[in-house]
Amino acid sequence: LAFSGVSELMDSNDQNLYYGSDGHMSSLVCYPNPFKMSALTTCEFYLSAQSTFQSWIYSRRGQLIHSTSSRGVGKQTITWDGRDRNSSVVPNGVYQMVLNITPESSSHSPKTLRHLITVLR
Repeated sequence: LAFSGVSELMDSNDQNLYYGSDGHMSSLVCYPNPFKMSALTTCEFYLSAQSTFQSWIYSRRGQLIHSTSSRGVGKQTITWDGRDRNSSVVPNGVYQMVLNITPESSSHSPKTLRHLITVLR
């Protein structure tokens, strides 16, 4: 996604921590979605302050399928190839990504965001 206004959004004095890939504070966009097993889905978001973030992908039954963690500031990317923690291909269906962002500065509040991802073969 091209984003021309990122520098205006990245105000480190702002009390809001998270900026979505489409410029809205509370959205998390993953693309392509739905995605085929021969591709990856990519979730992009922007952090206005140094933060640790963790993501988990769950099946509709609540089973943990995949997890990642990292830290950074600015543009961040999470990708998923449609495989579980054992590198097995997951079945077609809808999965939920949960993204937890924990800022290193106490001037920002933690955020938890959710996004549905559909896998097709």
